[in-house]
Amino acid sequence: MRYQDGLQVQKNISVSIKGGKKIIVVGLTSSWKSSLMSSLFHVTEVESDGIDISSISLNALRLNLSIIPQDLVMFCNTMCYNLDPFEEKSKYKLWEALKKVQLTKAITVMPGGLGKQVAEGGKNFSQG
Repeated sequence: MRYQDGLQVQKNISVSIKGGKKIIVVGLTSSWKSSLMSSLFHVTEVESDGIDISSISLNALRLNLSIIPQDLVMFCNTMCYNLDPFEEKSKYKLWEALKKVQLTKAITVMPGGLGKQVAEGGKNFSQG
């Protein structure tokens, strides 16, 4: 991974993950976890074995990768969009997922439910 000024900050990293597997990236503060994830999601420029990862389509990457970030990220759109931005799941599946994380009541009592508009940066939601 290189910063815009050309400084190379990650090198000689080798990872092999079988398709369909879930992994967790952990490490101490300043151990480049966030930088690694930023690289994979095209937030920063990166090359792998001399291949510019930006040549891989964003849809291909983002449909096959997921991340639980350190900071809250919510998009200016509906709750439904924030849960399923590619509109791949049925409402039933969304409610099943919300049930698993014990959020059905919170969404049900919220004015607008899954259609509630999220303010920029999720400012109209508690971040606690």
